[in-house]
Amino acid sequence: MSKLEEAKNILNELKVPPKQQSDLCGYVILAMADIKKNDE
Repeated sequence: MSKLEEAKNILNELKVPPKQQSDLCGYVILAMADIKKNDE
């Protein structure tokens, strides 16, 4: 599972509205957590 998919799953589990579960929002979560492409 990609990091983006994991971030979007977290948004879904938090019951965030569907419009806020977009790729862009997933990337924002990853950026705020300082998670990079090659991080584990």
